[in-house]
Amino acid sequence: MTGKPTHKVEINRSENISVAINDIASYEAHVTRRVEKREAELRELFDAQLSASEAVQAEQRSQIAILREQIDTDRARLRDAEASFAEYKAKIAELEKLLEDSPAEIGENRIRDAQAAMAAGDFSKADEIFAEVEEQEAAAVKRAAEAAFGRGLIAEEQVRWSEAAAHFEKAARLDPTDETLGKAGEFLWRMGRYREAIRHQDAAVALCRAIFGPEDARTAEAVDNLAGSYHDAGDFARAEPLYRAALAVREQALGKAHPDTAGSLSNLAGLLGETGRYEEAEPLYRASLAAREQALGKAHPDTATSLNNLAELLYATGRYAEAEPLFREALEVTEQALGKAHPDTATSLNNLALLLSATGRYEEAEPLYREALEVLERALGKAHTNTAAALNNLALLLSATGRYEEAEPLYREALEVLERALGKAHTNTAVALNSLALLLDATGRYEEAEPLFREALAVRERALGKVHPDTATALNNLAALLYATGRSAEAEPLYREALAVRERVLGKAHPDTAGSLNNLAELLRATGRYEEAEPLYREAVAVVERALGKAHPDTATALNNLAGLLHATGRYEEAEPLFREALAVRERALGKAHPATATSLNNLAELLRATGRYEEAEPLYREAVAVLEAALGPDHPSTQQVRGNLETFLANRPTP
Repeated sequence: MTGKPTHKVEINRSENISVAINDIASYEAHVTRRVEKREAELRELFDAQLSASEAVQAEQRSQIAILREQIDTDRARLRDAEASFAEYKAKIAELEKLLEDSPAEIGENRIRDAQAAMAAGDFSKADEIFAEVEEQEAAAVKRAAEAAFGRGLIAEEQVRWSEAAAHFEKAARLDPTDETLGKAGEFLWRMGRYREAIRHQDAAVALCRAIFGPEDARTAEAVDNLAGSYHDAGDFARAEPLYRAALAVREQALGKAHPDTAGSLSNLAGLLGETGRYEEAEPLYRASLAAREQALGKAHPDTATSLNNLAELLYATGRYAEAEPLFREALEVTEQALGKAHPDTATSLNNLALLLSATGRYEEAEPLYREALEVLERALGKAHTNTAAALNNLALLLSATGRYEEAEPLYREALEVLERALGKAHTNTAVALNSLALLLDATGRYEEAEPLFREALAVRERALGKVHPDTATALNNLAALLYATGRSAEAEPLYREALAVRERVLGKAHPDTAGSLNNLAELLRATGRYEEAEPLYREAVAVVERALGKAHPDTATALNNLAGLLHATGRYEEAEPLFREALAVRERALGKAHPATATSLNNLAELLRATGRYEEAEPLYREAVAVLEAALGPDHPSTQQVRGNLETFLANRPTP
């Protein structure tokens, strides 16, 4: 009747996995400026070293003159950043060797001189030489940090995040400034190494407070970044006050209409939404949108981002009719401001496609997913993590419509890209593992799916800890497979652990907590423990009604599941109005052509059959089959199951 528990399908974890798409095109100007700045710094360092001592001047003058001439010759070519990264990297390595090795050799000689002076009892001269060497070595360390930072920028541009993180970490270790610590924290965060990111960002915050003061906008930026890492690490209790502190400083220092203040509003709203506090989140998203419209105008890409964020909240709360025009407006703004070939346009295409898929409009959604994928492949390349996210999203649609043979290679390609780019221990890689495992599970390949579910769980436990919402999702998915393969005794403790994590982190009033209540109740129902299952089903209904409203599709699912238990225990009079209410909600929210609506038609038909109302049941069975054939195709497992119900009904129907 109700089937096995529903998996939580993970789309767009990344902000989500595909929503946060950076403006790679803007790097060209950024790197050109960085090249020019680095050249100026190197010239200053050369001049400083030339004046340090006559000995150094004699040894290095000719070599430095040659390098200066080479820099002047290459300057025009270095302005074209995209074509010159390889040359720039080689130049950095050459200069790094010159500026590190030579002073080291000189320093050793000077230390021997100082030791000789000490042996001769000339402590004043020895101290003077040691001070000179100390100053030179400090300068060398600073130069090495600058070189490491430059290599990090190159790796960033080439989307080699793991290498970028290593270079920025080295720069921060050698010369811990707000810039080096901030960059190291950012790329450790990108790599999913949240705890390490937090250490660097916490140090950056302390440094900014000491240098700029706690009420400075630069300090607020560092605090906001630290909050983001706590947020993604699942430590919402630490993240929220930091978000609020950054917002307060920005409002005071920059004003409520400043774009950075709008960013803080959006970040805080994102956390509130993720923890199910939609009523608190919505006015913040609306304030962020208003601030960006006022400061930047309605045609600015950041305004489109705010439109997308508000639309996502409306989507999450089942207000699809309100969300759709905002998604469409965001897409229009992005296309006009950045062009159809820009990665941010792909984000807007993806978000609109997500809504269309959720409302069963697969034929409208598919070309948008495909267009988003094409844009990202052209703009970022097939090896980019955002391209992998687009592959994953298209594969999810193909899976939803029963086209598993088309979906599987896309899932596998996405997983391969993410493993190469981010490593097997990254949380985004775990999302791809989960998606592929869900397909294998849906096609009955449980032996292949189980190790992937277990690996995804292990990755999340290591990266995020056992009390993170994403870890709870991984527990839930593994439990669902165990339940589906008849291992209810193994599944139950995992369902209970997932429920406990969600109650602790998200609270008892969160929709995901209701999902865990429902899954545990389904297992209890299937094992004949109806008295234990019923209060959990009822609590799930109450939670989603309060959190999402009575007109949300998730509320319909909760009603349907409770009705299924009442049906199974012969309480038909109680079950029927719930089945009818679930059907009505799905027809209004999703439309009559959605597969979930067909499920409600089938379930109501089953109850009517059980109560001998055959004339009422038959048209519902037939309508359910027609909807599923049109939406998913005749060979989809759901279509085959409902068609089988109709055939059984017709075969056993009493002759009038």
